[in-house]
Amino acid sequence: MASTSDSTRYWTPVIPADGTVIPETNYLYVGVTGNIVATCNGVDITFANVAVGYHPIRCTKVKAATTATNILAAY
Repeated sequence: MASTSDSTRYWTPVIPADGTVIPETNYLYVGVTGNIVATCNGVDITFANVAVGYHPIRCTKVKAATTATNILAAY
């Protein structure tokens, strides 16, 4: 989980969808390796071959083209 030095308060599952806007994340946790297509600062970005683990990706959407699975968002 989060360390005591960051501001993460809770985690929630992410279901990739083009139309779903989420609160800006602090981190994404990836459970199964794959690509993440996310909207960061209003720009769609593809993160290729994201490994299992915690990633400091601040985004407001995780798009349907995402192939990574078992994703959690930290707020």
